[in-house]
Amino acid sequence: MFKLNHKFKKLIVIIGALLLIFALAGCENEAPGADENQNGESAAVVNGEIIPLSQLQQQMEQVKMFYEQQGVDISDNPEEYEMLQEQILDTLIDQTLIRQEASNQDINVPQSDLDSAMERYKSQFGSEEEFGQALEMSGYTLDSFTKTVEKDLLVEIYQDRLTNGIEVTNEEIEEYYEVLKAQDHGEEELPKLDEVRDQIEQGIIEQKKNEVIQENLLELRESSEIEK
Repeated sequence: MFKLNHKFKKLIVIIGALLLIFALAGCENEAPGADENQNGESAAVVNGEIIPLSQLQQQMEQVKMFYEQQGVDISDNPEEYEMLQEQILDTLIDQTLIRQEASNQDINVPQSDLDSAMERYKSQFGSEEEFGQALEMSGYTLDSFTKTVEKDLLVEIYQDRLTNGIEVTNEEIEEYYEVLKAQDHGEEELPKLDEVRDQIEQGIIEQKKNEVIQENLLELRESSEIEK
């Protein structure tokens, strides 16, 4: 039986991880040939922009492939499969809204940032040929994968601007630490505040960022026309 080598598996896992991470925090993945399917059946329409059904199906196949790499067949549970498909569709809608808003604000991805990101992916492989083969096995062309990376970066830039300037006070850190102290840590002793201050601060920042991002997405959805 033909086996994927470790480098091919690595890119597939990277792609799968990106999908799953951004399903929670925000990311879009473009199905190869999506542009050619704009006149086909749609999964959703966002402010007049079509999300092709083929794009949703392609994402589901990639997520399914990712789970299979972990030894899990998500199609065995139709209810969970349907829930996951709905979550991915919502992610596609959210990222379409973000791209539209980023366009309205004239936000663009610097070519140097895109080039650097692509080089980081390519560096995982011994040659351009191996990289191209891995993309093909994952259902991508170089162009469609580059567009996916560019959209991911656009989301990052938009959300970085949205959450820029978030601060955490000493009082918030100390309150969070007191909550930790009140929890049962078993035999493990809670480190002193000074030892975990940075981690607590970063955790609160991430929580605040997520709240701002989710609030923004809610506002974008409420002000948009979305058809499923």
